Amino acid sequence: VKTSFTLAGFEDAGIDAWVEIQGGNHAQFGYYGIQSGDGTASISREEQQKQIVGATIELLKQLGN
Repeated sequence: VKTSFTLAGFEDAGIDAWVEIQGGNHAQFGYYGIQSGDGTASISREEQQKQIVGATIELLKQLGN
């Protein structure tokens, strides 16, 4: 299982805004609860959200340049 998210509009600025998190799922992206077709995550919510926060920080650094 994997989850990914992309932030639209950054491609034109040359900013990579695509992140894939191996072992994650949509429900753990936030506190959405079980999502239809989501599959079972193989990493903890804490680990998935840690990776999301890290990716967000990197994006914000790119925006600051």
